[in-house]
Amino acid sequence: MYLVGIDAGGSKTRVVVMEAENKKIVGEAFGTGANFQQLGAAGSARVIAETCKLALDPVLLWKDRDEVDIKIGAGVAGCGREEEQLALRNELSQLMIFDDLIIEDDGKTALLSAWNGKPGIVLIAGTGSIAYALDSDGVFYRSGGWGPLLGDAGSGCWLGLNSLGKALKRSDRHDKNDKLNFLLESLAEDVQNQDQLISFIYQNKNIPRKELARLAPEILDQAEKGDKFFLEIFEEGAKELAAEVIGLAMKMPVKDRKIALAGGLTNNDFYIDRISSLIRAGSVDIKLIRKIELEPVFGALKLAEKMV
Repeated sequence: MYLVGIDAGGSKTRVVVMEAENKKIVGEAFGTGANFQQLGAAGSARVIAETCKLALDPVLLWKDRDEVDIKIGAGVAGCGREEEQLALRNELSQLMIFDDLIIEDDGKTALLSAWNGKPGIVLIAGTGSIAYALDSDGVFYRSGGWGPLLGDAGSGCWLGLNSLGKALKRSDRHDKNDKLNFLLESLAEDVQNQDQLISFIYQNKNIPRKELARLAPEILDQAEKGDKFFLEIFEEGAKELAAEVIGLAMKMPVKDRKIALAGGLTNNDFYIDRISSLIRAGSVDIKLIRKIELEPVFGALKLAEKMV
C-alpha cells in the first residue's frame, strides 16, 4: 500500500509517495500551480494527475496502477468548499485511478503539518494568504483566503497589486513615475507603460496572481531599505496578516495559541519579524510563534494515512 500526499498551491504542486508500512518516502515530483479558482476543476485536475504520474513512475508502472492499493490526501488551493472538492474529484477520476481520496483546502493540510494534527494555528503568506486554526474538539476555523479581489491581504499578490495601484495614483496626482517605473521593470518584459499594464491585469478573467506575487521580494527589499512608499504598503500588509491570526487566537484557549508561519513570504525575515511583533503586541496572549517545520505536503500525507 502507498500513501500519496499532494500539496497543490497557487505557485507549485508537490507530490510525495510514501510506503504505508514503513513510512519510507519512495517518490516525489513537482509541477506547476494548481489553484482551483484559477484553473477550474479540469485544469487543476490535469496538473495534479500529471504530477502524480511523475511521482509514481519510479515506484510502479503507471499501466499497473490499478493493481496497487493507494490512499491519496490532497490539499488544493482555492478548493475549500464541498462542491468544489466534488468537481475536482470527478475530474481526477477521469485521469487517474485511486482507491481512496480526501481533498481539502491547502490551508488545512498546512495546519495538520504544522502541529502534527494537534490544536494550533497556521498563517500562510505566499501568493495568497489565509489563516487556519484547529481546536481541541477537532473544529477548524479559518480567516481570510478570499482571493485577490475580496481578501488575501498581506500576500505576495496583494503586495504587488496594491503597490501598482498606489504607484498609479502617485503618477496621476503628483506626476511622479519613479515607483511605477520601478515596479514595471520587475513585472514583465512586455509591460512598459500604463496602457500595457491595464491590458496585462485585465486581459483574462483571472488576475495574474503569480506574476504580481513575483514583485513581492522587490517591494519588501525596498521597504527594508527604508523607502517610505513601500514601507507604508509593507506595514499595512503586516497588520492585516497579524489581525487574521489574532482573530483566530481569540477563539482558542491560551495553551493552544501556537502559531506556525508558512508560505513563500516567510523567507523574508524583515516581513515575518514585523508580523510576529504585531501578533505579540495584540490583545491576546500567544504561547508560541515559529516558522513551519514540516512542509504542507506532509499534512496531506496525514489525510491519506487516516484511510489506512
